[in-house]
Amino acid sequence: MNHANSANFVNSVDIVNPTNSAHRYAALIVAAGFSSRMQCGFKPLLPIPFQEGTCTALEYVINLYRGLGIERIVVVSGHRREELEPQVLRLGATHIHNPQTERGMFSSVCAGLETLLASGLSCFVHPVDIPLVRPCTVQALLQKAEAHPKQICLPTFNGEPGHPPLLHTKHIRAVLEWTGENGLHGILQRLPQCLVPVADSHILQDMDTNEDYANVCARAPRRHILEPEEAQALLRCCAVSEQGMAHAHAVARIAKEFTNTLNQAERGRRLDPLLAEAGALLHDICKGERQHEHAAGVMLRAMGLPTMALLVEEHRDCTLPPQAPLTEKELVYLADKYVHGWRLISVETRFGQKLELYAKNEEACRAIRTRLSHAQAMEERLFQETGVRPFTMAKSSLEPAP
Repeated sequence: MNHANSANFVNSVDIVNPTNSAHRYAALIVAAGFSSRMQCGFKPLLPIPFQEGTCTALEYVINLYRGLGIERIVVVSGHRREELEPQVLRLGATHIHNPQTERGMFSSVCAGLETLLASGLSCFVHPVDIPLVRPCTVQALLQKAEAHPKQICLPTFNGEPGHPPLLHTKHIRAVLEWTGENGLHGILQRLPQCLVPVADSHILQDMDTNEDYANVCARAPRRHILEPEEAQALLRCCAVSEQGMAHAHAVARIAKEFTNTLNQAERGRRLDPLLAEAGALLHDICKGERQHEHAAGVMLRAMGLPTMALLVEEHRDCTLPPQAPLTEKELVYLADKYVHGWRLISVETRFGQKLELYAKNEEACRAIRTRLSHAQAMEERLFQETGVRPFTMAKSSLEPAP
């Protein structure tokens, strides 16, 4: 680990409020494999470059649970115990050695569960080679476990189950006594399950090969950012209506078009079209709540997604000083102004409808005219930087593909 950044990294993991019931849970981290397909190093101790600093896979996973208030953390080693054990102890976790590692991962799971059996704690089982799971995913599992006691809580992304499962304490003995096929997966299929959809593709992202490791390293600095596919999953988790989905997708297509066009015009500065697309998808996720843009920001920050929060908090009204560069936030804001429902609309028509609706309320009309002037200023700014009228870009992005 880059120890100069260690404190900042630990604080950055603790970004979701610890649950009040966390003391009833433990985390079992399985780090006993041979890393036989990983030529670049020993998986638990491979460095991963986060924005806040570089840390090992082991350190991230331990701090993931500690940041959520889970104090009992057990790490099972096997191969290269002499390297792993000092790091586990330095990080304040309990170390268990599995001398029968050659029998497979399930033997290491059982070694750890034997240690935890007497504690009466329910337990996460987390392979160390799935290192990028977000805190909000663990929090979702904890909340679901409170609502559905005595079931196995299993996270899913787009319907596909991933890690870490959360085992209720009453099922640990059944896991230890299992002698059938497919190890942990085999016994979990025979126990009562509660599937927990999450907006986190990292639950499926293992690290078995050099290529996998390179992919994890590329994704780690973006762990505060949802990919568009994850943003869509979050909309489904929040039960956004079909009409709301259609609006979100239309705004996302326009925001992505704005970003790509701006990048082509200004080659020295690269904005992220996927970030703009994901932010646009989420901008109305709390629609129906009072000050829904603020509510969305609060929700996303609570999930440990501050970058996403920044994109949605000002989509109702937004200004930009002349000397400040356009960012994905302003592009999401402007894209939203061109979509009414899921149909294309001009800025003038959009605000004109509002003025008609509130024609007898002069104070409201003044506010609407102010927002209209802000939107027109943003239109002009984007036109000056791209040479293309934003409405033209919006129309092009919503036209059916030939």
